[in-house]
Amino acid sequence: MARYMGLSNGGGQLTYERQSALTPALRVLVVNSYHKGMNWEQDIQKGIIDGLSREGYIEGLDYELKTFCMDTKVTYTTPEQIEQRAETAITERIENRNYC
Repeated sequence: MARYMGLSNGGGQLTYERQSALTPALRVLVVNSYHKGMNWEQDIQKGIIDGLSREGYIEGLDYELKTFCMDTKVTYTTPEQIEQRAETAITERIENRNYC
Protein backbone atom coordinates (compact mmCIF):
# COMPACT_ATOMS: atom_id res chain seq x y z
CA MET A 1 0.00 0.00 0.00
CA ALA A 2 1.30 3.43 -0.90
CA ARG A 3 0.87 6.26 1.58
CA TYR A 4 -0.11 9.76 0.49
CA MET A 5 -0.23 13.04 2.34
CA GLY A 6 -2.28 16.16 1.67
CA LEU A 7 -3.40 19.36 3.33
CA SER A 8 -6.86 20.20 4.55
CA ASN A 9 -8.38 23.68 4.31
CA GLY A 10 -7.52 24.16 7.96
CA GLY A 11 -3.83 23.59 7.23
CA GLY A 12 -3.67 20.21 8.96
CA GLN A 13 -2.11 17.22 7.27
CA LEU A 14 -4.19 14.30 6.11
CA THR A 15 -2.67 10.89 5.37
CA TYR A 16 -4.23 8.40 2.98
CA GLU A 17 -3.32 4.83 2.12
CA ARG A 18 -3.91 3.44 -1.33
CA GLN A 19 -6.29 0.48 -1.02
CA SER A 20 -6.00 -1.05 -4.48
CA ALA A 21 -4.65 -0.26 -7.90
CA LEU A 22 -8.22 -0.09 -9.24
CA THR A 23 -9.66 2.37 -6.73
CA PRO A 24 -8.37 5.94 -6.39
CA ALA A 25 -7.05 6.49 -2.87
CA LEU A 26 -8.36 10.04 -2.67
CA ARG A 27 -11.71 11.55 -3.48
CA VAL A 28 -11.54 15.29 -4.00
CA LEU A 29 -14.81 17.18 -3.93
CA VAL A 30 -14.81 20.83 -5.00
CA VAL A 31 -17.88 22.73 -3.80
CA ASN A 32 -18.58 25.84 -5.88
CA SER A 33 -20.88 28.58 -4.60
CA TYR A 34 -22.41 29.29 -7.98
CA HIS A 35 -23.67 27.29 -10.94
CA LYS A 36 -21.58 25.35 -13.44
CA GLY A 37 -19.99 27.50 -16.11
CA MET A 38 -18.81 30.44 -14.01
CA ASN A 39 -15.59 31.89 -15.43
CA TRP A 40 -13.31 30.99 -12.54
CA GLU A 41 -14.62 27.44 -12.09
CA GLN A 42 -12.37 25.98 -14.80
CA ASP A 43 -9.35 27.90 -13.49
CA ILE A 44 -9.89 26.54 -9.98
CA GLN A 45 -10.28 22.97 -11.22
CA LYS A 46 -7.18 23.30 -13.43
CA GLY A 47 -5.22 24.69 -10.47
CA ILE A 48 -6.22 21.73 -8.30
CA ILE A 49 -5.26 19.23 -11.01
CA ASP A 50 -1.97 21.02 -11.73
CA GLY A 51 -1.08 21.24 -8.04
CA LEU A 52 -1.79 17.57 -7.40
CA SER A 53 0.11 16.65 -10.56
CA ARG A 54 3.19 18.56 -9.35
CA GLU A 55 3.08 16.44 -6.20
CA GLY A 56 2.96 13.23 -8.25
CA TYR A 57 -0.77 12.48 -8.06
CA ILE A 58 -2.43 11.15 -11.21
CA GLU A 59 -6.13 11.89 -11.76
CA GLY A 60 -8.14 8.68 -12.04
CA LEU A 61 -5.32 6.60 -10.60
CA ASP A 62 -4.43 8.34 -7.32
CA TYR A 63 -7.49 10.52 -6.92
CA GLU A 64 -11.00 11.13 -8.20
CA LEU A 65 -12.04 14.77 -8.69
CA LYS A 66 -15.71 15.73 -8.63
CA THR A 67 -17.53 19.05 -8.43
CA PHE A 68 -20.71 20.08 -6.62
CA CYS A 69 -22.30 23.39 -7.61
CA MET A 70 -24.32 25.12 -4.90
CA ASP A 71 -26.02 27.39 -7.50
CA THR A 72 -26.63 30.12 -4.90
CA LYS A 73 -26.70 32.93 -7.47
CA VAL A 74 -29.69 31.71 -9.51
CA THR A 75 -31.62 28.79 -8.02
CA TYR A 76 -30.91 28.44 -4.28
CA THR A 77 -30.87 32.05 -3.12
CA THR A 78 -32.53 32.22 0.31
CA PRO A 79 -30.56 31.41 3.47
CA GLU A 80 -32.78 28.37 4.03
CA GLN A 81 -32.20 27.07 0.49
CA ILE A 82 -28.47 27.65 0.75
CA GLU A 83 -28.33 25.78 4.06
CA GLN A 84 -30.28 22.87 2.55
CA ARG A 85 -28.00 22.84 -0.51
CA ALA A 86 -24.91 22.72 1.73
CA GLU A 87 -26.47 19.83 3.63
CA THR A 88 -27.03 18.05 0.31
CA ALA A 89 -23.37 18.54 -0.60
CA ILE A 90 -22.35 16.94 2.68
CA THR A 91 -24.81 14.06 2.85
CA GLU A 92 -25.10 13.03 -0.78
CA ARG A 93 -21.60 13.82 -1.96
CA ILE A 94 -19.36 13.24 1.02
CA GLU A 95 -21.06 10.78 3.36
CA ASN A 96 -22.61 8.64 0.62
CA ARG A 97 -19.74 9.18 -1.83
CA ASN A 98 -22.30 9.90 -4.52
CA TYR A 99 -20.35 12.47 -6.50
CA CYS A 100 -22.43 12.39 -9.69
